Amino acid sequence: MGRPKGGKNKQYSFEYKLLIVNEYVNDHESYSTLVSKYRIVFSVIHRWVRIYLDKGEEGLKGIHQRKGNPYAALHTSRKLSEIERLRLELMKKD
Repeated sequence: MGRPKGGKNKQYSFEYKLLIVNEYVNDHESYSTLVSKYRIVFSVIHRWVRIYLDKGEEGLKGIHQRKGNPYAALHTSRKLSEIERLRLELMKKD
């Protein structure tokens, strides 16, 4: 099931992530309890906990999934200058 195709990903604030991670780490709440309580899937909470344990609180601030496809311009219909096109092709080869 999951979210509908084309739907937006839910974004959570740093404070909210930290609240949930602290309940797991400090209050020893189980993943299943947190999943039920906050209605967030296990994999998301698990990822936050792992990042917190590896990088601390600062790691939770910097969670940003993909920044976009840097090569997308190669596949668009807009006209690129030859220099832009060659630059993108060189980036793609690296």
